[in-house]
Amino acid sequence: MVRTLLRAVTTLYVGFLVAVPVGSVAWRALAPGFGELWSQISTPAAVHALVLTMEVTLLAITLNTAFGVAAALLLTRHRFPGAAVVEALIDIPLSLSPVVVGLALLLCYSGTEGLVGPFLVSHGIQVLFSTPGIELACAFVSVPY
Repeated sequence: MVRTLLRAVTTLYVGFLVAVPVGSVAWRALAPGFGELWSQISTPAAVHALVLTMEVTLLAITLNTAFGVAAALLLTRHRFPGAAVVEALIDIPLSLSPVVVGLALLLCYSGTEGLVGPFLVSHGIQVLFSTPGIELACAFVSVPY
């Protein structure tokens, strides 16, 4: 009985923590009416953002599925000396803030002072502030899942 009550209270609390912000966003978005919402969603900038989000999500899911299946097969079927390191590398995004990931990408791919940025820029490849940078960040953050 006590466990059921604790589960119910916890579920209601977490539901409240999720429902209040989502409800607030929905309320404010729909306050001017559906016509205004549609006119804002159908602007070229909003359509581009939605298409870019779908493209990045599809690529991140594809990369993470391939990497995840390969890593799972490797870690479960084979014993090798670096298995703990591979598991740690997979778990790193769980412990890092997305802000830290963004900073790491900035430091690595910066066009003037990054680790590989100057090489890529000299070959006409821009990673930061473009689709490849967004895809890298999205794939890295979602690797453990």
